[in-house]
Amino acid sequence: MDDLTDIYSVQGFPELRYPRWQGVTPPQLQQGSRTPARGRVFGAIRQGDILVHHPYDSFAGSVERFVRQAVEDPNVLAIKQTV
Repeated sequence: MDDLTDIYSVQGFPELRYPRWQGVTPPQLQQGSRTPARGRVFGAIRQGDILVHHPYDSFAGSVERFVRQAVEDPNVLAIKQTV
């Protein structure tokens, strides 16, 4: 695997490289939607489970936003995560 990293670090040949992947925000969490719960993580979770697959789904648009909204919510007593 280390040898593959050496090959990848060779400069040039951009046509042989895949374009950089940009994750997408799950539809239930997209802002600006007509449904009032959309854009707010807790409201979307109340409507049903949300399954995210990283790196296909945006980490910033799902997990980071969930933690940020939990920090700002006065009803949240603790935030616990397992890595």
